[in-house]
Amino acid sequence: MLNFKYLPLFGFVLGLAVFGCGCGYTLKNQELSAESVVQATYTSIQDHIILPKCSQCHGGGGEDSFSSHHALLETVRVGDPEKSHLYTVVSDGSMPPLAPMLSDDEILAIYLWIKNGAKND
Repeated sequence: MLNFKYLPLFGFVLGLAVFGCGCGYTLKNQELSAESVVQATYTSIQDHIILPKCSQCHGGGGEDSFSSHHALLETVRVGDPEKSHLYTVVSDGSMPPLAPMLSDDEILAIYLWIKNGAKND
């Protein structure tokens, strides 16, 4: 005879394993480290992240291009990093593909830039 006494506990543990157990990136700080090269500005993000790490796939003038501020804004919900495609794909590690995940400072710079209005500065 089956004992269903532990079924709710089993369901909870299985849910954690399948739907997220805190795995992935979480903001560790709200300030960039003293050693950070990248700053939370469009120009710095473009120079230190987009050009060297994204332009191989997102350069040029195609649909997925990040070649201008306007084009990059297509992936951003200004003021809301958690709902911005750019932030979510770098913070979950799916971008850049086949390359190391961005550093904490790089991800934080993107987060802060979006949160602070994603200005062309």
